[in-house]
Amino acid sequence: MSINKLCKLIITFFIIMFFLSGCFPRVIHITGVSIAGGNQVLKAGETLQLSVEIEPIDATHTVVFWESSDINKVTVDENGVVEAIAMPGAEITVITEDGEFEDTIAISVIPASSGTSTNPCDPCNTCDPCNPCEPDPCDPCDPCGDCYNQCECQSDPCDPCNPCDPCGC
Repeated sequence: MSINKLCKLIITFFIIMFFLSGCFPRVIHITGVSIAGGNQVLKAGETLQLSVEIEPIDATHTVVFWESSDINKVTVDENGVVEAIAMPGAEITVITEDGEFEDTIAISVIPASSGTSTNPCDPCNTCDPCNPCEPDPCDPCDPCGDCYNQCECQSDPCDPCNPCDPCGC
């Protein structure tokens, strides 16, 4: 084989490879996944659309699956729509199709009637998790009482609007 024929063969090979390279898409693998917005607090009955952030943003296969740690407290559908069912809530996890990457957030559920009302029985307007509606509520600082709560007796006040961590500890 002459050098001239060999050069023509090599050039032809590279031209064919150049044109064929556009026919086969490049696969870009996921390197990370996270749920946008972080932990959330919802009233019972509320829904929330979660969104997922995939890295890199130009990843080829972006299929993810959603799951709830307790479907009796919080549900999530295949599109990431969460529905708050009951207190105290649950964790929502997103998992990449290959199962290699996942992220989890907490969805805390508070009563539907919770808010900023002046009702003394509203659990978000008092720092007594025992039962603020009883005429003589129990003393959460009494270690012999039925509702002893060590966290509430610390210098930092409790956070009754966070049912997953009522004392903010």
